[in-house]
Amino acid sequence: MGQTWAMPFGRDPAFADRYRRGERNALEQVYRAHVDEVGMVLRRGFLLTGQGGRRVPGVDVDDLRDVVQEVFTRAFADKARASFDPRRPYAPYVVQIAKNLLIDLARKSGRRELLRAEPHDDDVIADIDEPDVDAQRRLDITKALVAQLTEPLKTLYALRYVEGRSQVDVAAAMQLTRKKVRLLEQELRDQLRAKLKERGLSDEEAA
Repeated sequence: MGQTWAMPFGRDPAFADRYRRGERNALEQVYRAHVDEVGMVLRRGFLLTGQGGRRVPGVDVDDLRDVVQEVFTRAFADKARASFDPRRPYAPYVVQIAKNLLIDLARKSGRRELLRAEPHDDDVIADIDEPDVDAQRRLDITKALVAQLTEPLKTLYALRYVEGRSQVDVAAAMQLTRKKVRLLEQELRDQLRAKLKERGLSDEEAA
């Protein structure tokens, strides 16, 4: 199935140094591990939390490639690489950049009705470098759920969200079809959404 594009931040401390230096191979691994998820967020858009179902729209297919590249250009900028904490999961980090970019594009296109009109509309999506209490609560809930997972969901979580592998790589590693991996991933997300709703957090925040 070809080379495995895992995210070795946790397994290989030296990888973080290579990433911070901007070495091409390290950046390529990060890109390949997360480009599918970033593309999905950019295509679908997302709901603003606490906004009564208002949605930030995704981008047109014709523009998708350019916008994906812009997300990774921001993620791979010198300052962003230097400030990234390798102990943090990378997927939520780069997805947050994608969401922030979609908000910027919605504002520039004049689609402000989709965003908060109040003075603090920058708070709709927390800045990626600022502490987020709800994000910490979601992380704690996620950790508790993961501790209770049984196979094959536990292996799926480790490969997909800890190592950051693509669905194709996970399917190969688990000897499953990609369709089966998608179904398992949806089951995992559904369980997390249910846990978040139990604790009073929006189910959209689980995505």
